Amino acid sequence: MGASHSQQRDKGVDELLEERTIATNQVGKWVSPPPPPSGAPTPRSGHASAIQEDGEALWIFGGYYENPQGLEKTGYTDLHRYHVASNTWTRAQTHGTSPVTSCSQSAVIVGNKFYLFGGTGVPFGVVNSGDLYCCDLTTLEWSILAAENSPAPRFGQSMVAGPDNCLYVFGGTDGHIFYDDLYRFDIEHRSWERVRPDGENPCARYRHMAVFVGTDMIIVGGGWPFPHPSAVLDHVHVYHTVSGVWERVTCRPFGSEGFPASRRSHTAVRMGTHILVMGGLRQMDDLTLDTWVLDTATMAWAIASGWNWPAYFHTCDSAPNGTVVTFGGVARSRDRVNRVCIYQARVPSLRRLCIHAIAAQRCYDRHALREYGLAMRVIEEILPSDAA
Repeated sequence: MGASHSQQRDKGVDELLEERTIATNQVGKWVSPPPPPSGAPTPRSGHASAIQEDGEALWIFGGYYENPQGLEKTGYTDLHRYHVASNTWTRAQTHGTSPVTSCSQSAVIVGNKFYLFGGTGVPFGVVNSGDLYCCDLTTLEWSILAAENSPAPRFGQSMVAGPDNCLYVFGGTDGHIFYDDLYRFDIEHRSWERVRPDGENPCARYRHMAVFVGTDMIIVGGGWPFPHPSAVLDHVHVYHTVSGVWERVTCRPFGSEGFPASRRSHTAVRMGTHILVMGGLRQMDDLTLDTWVLDTATMAWAIASGWNWPAYFHTCDSAPNGTVVTFGGVARSRDRVNRVCIYQARVPSLRRLCIHAIAAQRCYDRHALREYGLAMRVIEEILPSDAA
């Protein structure tokens, strides 16, 4: 190891923290890390992603590439992990029965399991999936879970994990029919159930987003295939899991700016009791490059700032520690991208700052970290074994 690396090893924690871009002065700002030297997935859109609970790994499955001229079209069925602290990508070497469709699936991580439902191949709508797959992120083995009473094959639906250890699937399309049905998958018993709530059911839609806040599932946006050109998000539909009732809830405008334009192919993630909504499409040639925040305590909208990349068909997920990570999608230039953007909603713990500071140096190997007396679980957070 060169002298410069030795000098970096001797730096104190305080000095390392001053150099780290995830330091406290980056809280509340979008940061795009420099592209890793190798290993990043190819540019894509329409993929599925989910973040692990600790906020340190974003898993990406599948996606679609089309050049701006529409002459090259490719679907992907690969699984990648982005490690936030070290800014590194690893393509997972999976085994077992893996998904065969590549686009517009829904993904959720519960514990160490990556769940993937639905999706379509290329060309869209010809081969659709109604299967629920599970990848064990420890063994990297794929399996198909129970199929009895499962939703019809579809793509562009939402799937989120509820507080009752169940996955909730709403809407989607098979390319001809748009759905307004709601299904629940019990993770413990591995069983599907169609849920038929009372109240005002949301209309059929796809490429919407669903977010759980407490015991309520909130549906934001979507289209059939597009929303009405003049429509705005002046209401959302809420499914109350405790009472089993759908409710149409009126939102409050943001001053003279009013309401967000209706959209589909956007992202929406929870940050505490707020929902962050980014990008999307109003119509085929009408992109939304704005960012809005819905306060679910007051149902009031507000405009956020700082995020303008990419425009639509990207993915985004958030972790309980305040980490929000976006990946890929279609930029304003109509190019597919493979860029990562990270938002830190609150000040990280000192432990997490130290882990990120050490990982950012990229001058340690696992043996050296062990010599410094670090526990193996901490070393794994700094430099995962399959990224060494």
